Amino acid sequence: MKKNLLFALFAAASFCVPVLALGPVNPADPAQVAELKQEADAGDRGAQYDLSMVYEFKQDKANSLKYLKQSAENGYAKAQYALGNMYLTGAGGVKKNYDEATKWLTSAKESGYAGKNLDALLADSSKKAAVAKQQALAAAKTKAQTTAKKASDQTKTTVAKTTTAVTTAKTTVAASSAAAVKQEEKSAGFFTNIKNKIKGLF
Repeated sequence: MKKNLLFALFAAASFCVPVLALGPVNPADPAQVAELKQEADAGDRGAQYDLSMVYEFKQDKANSLKYLKQSAENGYAKAQYALGNMYLTGAGGVKKNYDEATKWLTSAKESGYAGKNLDALLADSSKKAAVAKQQALAAAKTKAQTTAKKASDQTKTTVAKTTTAVTTAKTTVAASSAAAVKQEEKSAGFFTNIKNKIKGLF
């Protein structure tokens, strides 16, 4: 009786719990990988996670990340934890992004994942996200101040050059006017001289 009850429970559990039909997938077996990919592409979040691990084994970072993200977005806690950890450490072909790390580690926790050091990683990513934001703000402020100073210096230089050009132009005009007056006086004197010589002839 006990044997029959245990067998019935085991059989029921086998049909109720989604289990990868292939068992462990051999990354070197194209048929197994193709079947796993078909399940992953059909939206099976566990298959998406497993396929991401197959691609990781094959060192195909792009596809590994693609399927890991799909699995995490579909609510697979183990994938959320792995993705959060990748963003925290900058592993697996992603740039460090503490906001993304916090997002995915929080999702993993909310999904019930009880991975090793989850709370410590979550606290670390939150702290690093806050520090990164402060550094970004400080860098933006410094850049804005530097840009403003350069603009101010350029404006001062332009004003100084314009003032010098105006002064030079005024000096040139004054010198030209003085030369014109002198030339006019010289011409008037020349004509007066000629006029007097002509008068002397008559």
